[in-house]
Amino acid sequence: MLHPASRPLTRAGTPSNPPQITIPVDEAYYPNLIAHAFAVIGLANSRDDYTPLLMDVRTRFAVKAKRLVGMESIFAFRPPVAGGPMFSFVYAIPAGTGAKNLAEARHAYSVMKQCLDESCLAPLYQSYPQVKHDWQRFYAKPWLELMFSGDPAPKKAMLDEVLNFLAALAADHFDAWWAEWRTVVAGRAGALEEHLAPLDLISAWEGLSA
Repeated sequence: MLHPASRPLTRAGTPSNPPQITIPVDEAYYPNLIAHAFAVIGLANSRDDYTPLLMDVRTRFAVKAKRLVGMESIFAFRPPVAGGPMFSFVYAIPAGTGAKNLAEARHAYSVMKQCLDESCLAPLYQSYPQVKHDWQRFYAKPWLELMFSGDPAPKKAMLDEVLNFLAALAADHFDAWWAEWRTVVAGRAGALEEHLAPLDLISAWEGLSA
């Protein structure tokens, strides 16, 4: 899985449209870890090149996976897709922090739980100022109201359950696999950049949304 990081697609500024906008593409630890976790649970995955290994992992982690699927009132883990209001706290936000290992992912989860306690994203803004602007633009008020409505305790418990699952996968095999996977994904990132750069997708998107 590729994730925004250090290979940029860029739209340079012009006198009439001065800010330079960059969408980087690169391999990243956390998005691949959580995507692997989703695949172990049984959710749809774009990768099929490690199916025999995946089936073995699914068998060994069946009990832990069942616990997560059972929390569907908080997070819709029901195969073949994932969703629900907590999806951003499990995928997009920790991925956006740029966590490069499990320790950094743990920190992101700790900050997200603080956000749930305080009913705001301020702790995330303070811990990850480099993405504050993007999050402020992306997470609209209705989403925030939905996210922070109700008792935070079950949501925090769900985050703990997800993190424990990720930690178990990382210790069991993922971190050992990641070095080779990262090389493969990095090559795909370079090839993707070559195909996407001539399309000038940023300007095309801006034209549609203008």
